Amino acid sequence: MNYLVTGGAGFIGSHITDALIKNDNQVIVVDDLSYGKRDNVNTNAEFHQLSISNRQEIEKLCNEYSIEGIFHLGAIASVQKSVENPELIHQVNLSGTPNILLAAKNSGVNKVVFSASAAAYGNNPSFPKKNQCYQIPSHHMQ
Repeated sequence: MNYLVTGGAGFIGSHITDALIKNDNQVIVVDDLSYGKRDNVNTNAEFHQLSISNRQEIEKLCNEYSIEGIFHLGAIASVQKSVENPELIHQVNLSGTPNILLAAKNSGVNKVVFSASAAAYGNNPSFPKKNQCYQIPSHHMQ
């Protein structure tokens, strides 16, 4: 299968890439290298230095490589950067995810796995960390 991994030059993304390649998949890695390292990217992966904010290019890659699934890990996880440049953080972390989802939809990609680090929980000292899951009542789905 052909997969796209955003944030694929980071710790988790690079390990996902390695596992996918080990299982004979083609992997396209997208990372802007703001935190990831080019050296982390498996040499058997196709690397594109690009921001997830660029939906047109993401969509182009999905079409060009006939992507069948996306592992979305691309984000800026720096509290300091969010204070220094909130517009950039909003553009990448909040607008980037819908860009990935729209690129997937427009390219016919049916599977997207969205992952986040513990940074999503903030400075909460309680363990274990738990996600809050909300279900939309069926009367809102009509």
